[in-house]
Amino acid sequence: MKPTLKVLLLISFVLLAACNNSSVKPIDEEEGFDYGRIRNEKYINTFFNLEMNVPKDWHPQNKEEIKELTNEGRKIVAAGDKNTEALIKATEISTASLLVVFKYDDKDDFTDYNSNFMLIAENVKNISTKITAEQYLNHAVMLIKKSSLTVTELDKEFEKRTINNIDFYQTTITIDVEGVPVYQTYLVTIENNFALSLVYSYLNEEQKNELEEKVINTIKHKK
Repeated sequence: MKPTLKVLLLISFVLLAACNNSSVKPIDEEEGFDYGRIRNEKYINTFFNLEMNVPKDWHPQNKEEIKELTNEGRKIVAAGDKNTEALIKATEISTASLLVVFKYDDKDDFTDYNSNFMLIAENVKNISTKITAEQYLNHAVMLIKKSSLTVTELDKEFEKRTINNIDFYQTTITIDVEGVPVYQTYLVTIENNFALSLVYSYLNEEQKNELEEKVINTIKHKK
């Protein structure tokens, strides 16, 4: 099974969910945990004290749409191995897709790639040794390499990037999807014993610049 351009983003969620194999309680049971909400073109999350812009006329996915895409992504990553699929599914209880947004709706008549972004949270507090954002990102990259994705290029080194006083570690990978090179940038930080991953996908510099200007560079802690 090959990934469609839309499900590619949710494969990132599946791979990141597999980063933590420790025993943790379901993410919904964490005291005060908040999936966040969109109001007045802003995503707001009280648990992480974060906010970021969501462009007008872009299309946030609802829980059912995210679940459907995640299930498809899990099958692609497992590549037919039932044990791997079951293991990934079990680890998903500690991980949440807080926000998944595509530029276009499926019903829209668009010809370019449907650029998108997602915010993922994973509970890492039960890991035996304190994990850093750089270590978490390194584990994610190793899983990506082992997956069924056709990775054609990887950054040689992680870059430390600070956005509005939030420190992230960043890497970009290039994935071949049916002959089309798609770029995914991963930004990871640790907040409240959670690994927060901001992942965005694009086809070219124009789409990348639009995502960074309208979304990525707006993430910040609420005052």
